[in-house]
Amino acid sequence: MNEQWAELFLNLPAFLGGHMLLSMTALAAALAISLPLGVAASRRPKLAESVLAIAGVVQTVPSLALLGLMMLLLGGLIGFWPAFLTLVIYSVLPILANTVIGIRGVDPMLTEAAMGLGMSDRQMLWRVELPLAAPVILGGVRTATVMIVGTATLATSVGAESLGNYIYAGLATLNHAATMFGCLAAALLAVGLDQLVHLLEEGARRRSKALAYLGVAGLLLVTAGGLYEPVKRWFAGGDNRVVIASAAFSEQYILAHTLAHNLEAAGFRSDRREGMAFGLQLLALRSNDVDCLVNYTGDVWTLVMKRQDVKDPETTRREVTHASSRKISAAWFVLERLASIMPTPWR
Repeated sequence: MNEQWAELFLNLPAFLGGHMLLSMTALAAALAISLPLGVAASRRPKLAESVLAIAGVVQTVPSLALLGLMMLLLGGLIGFWPAFLTLVIYSVLPILANTVIGIRGVDPMLTEAAMGLGMSDRQMLWRVELPLAAPVILGGVRTATVMIVGTATLATSVGAESLGNYIYAGLATLNHAATMFGCLAAALLAVGLDQLVHLLEEGARRRSKALAYLGVAGLLLVTAGGLYEPVKRWFAGGDNRVVIASAAFSEQYILAHTLAHNLEAAGFRSDRREGMAFGLQLLALRSNDVDCLVNYTGDVWTLVMKRQDVKDPETTRREVTHASSRKISAAWFVLERLASIMPTPWR
C-alpha cells in the first residue's frame, strides 16, 4: 500500500504540471477572446444575441466529442493542442456573458456624467465601465476557472497529460486509490484557483488593492509551482522519445507499461498516452504523433478493414498485418507468451 501511494505522489508533478499548463493557458486565451468581444457586444445588442447564442450552442456539445473533433480538425495531432482548443471554447461563454451583463449593468447616470466631463468612449470604458463591471466579470472568470479545471481531466482521452491520468488509469485497473486521488487533486486545484480569483473579485468590489495583490500573488505562485515540471521537460528536449498510445482497458494499460519498460531498458524515453480511443490512436499514428500503440486485431478487422465476417486466428492475423501495412503503413506485432514480455513479429 505504501508503494502504491508513493507512486501516486511520484507522478503528481508531471500530471499536475500538465493540468496547470492546460488550465492556465486556456483561461488566458479565453480572457483574451471574451473581454474584447464582450465589450463590443455590450454596445451592439444584435451582436450580443448572436455571439451568446453561438457560445451557448457550442457549450451543449459533449466535451469528449469536442475533444475528438478538435483532434480530427488538427489532422490527428494529440496532446496539448486539441485539449487546449476545447477548453478555450468551453470557457468563453461564462466570461463573455458576464462581461456583457457587467458593462450593461453600469448605472446610466454614471456614463452620462462621464460623457458630460468630456471623456471619450475609450476613457469611459477603462475609467468607468470596466472598473464598475469588474466584480461581475471576475464572477464569470471564477465559473470558467472551475469549468476548465474539471473538463481538463478529460484531456487524457486525446493524449494530453493531466490529473485525469490518475482517473483513467484507476478505472482501467480497478485502482480506486488512484481514481480518488485524481478526483481529489482536481477538486482541490479547482477550489484553490476559485478562491484566488475570488480574492480578485472581492478586491474589485471593495476597491481594495491589498486583496487584489494577494489574489494575483497567489495565482502567480500556484501557476509557477504547477508549471515547474513542464518547463523542466521542455528544456530537457525530446531526444529518444517514443510515444506509446493505449486505450482505457486493463490489458492495454499493462502492456503499454511493459512496452515502455523495455524501451527504457534499451535507452529510450517512453511517453505513454493512455485512455485514447482506437480511432484517435489511428489518427495520431497516421500523423506521426504516436510511434506505437497497443490494441486488438478485432478493432483493425472491423474498424479499418470494415470486415464483418469471422475467420480463424491465423488468417485474421495474416490479413490484419497485410491491411495494416497497406492502409496505415504500420507493422503489427503480437505477444505470443505474456511471460516473455517481448513482442514477437507475426509470421
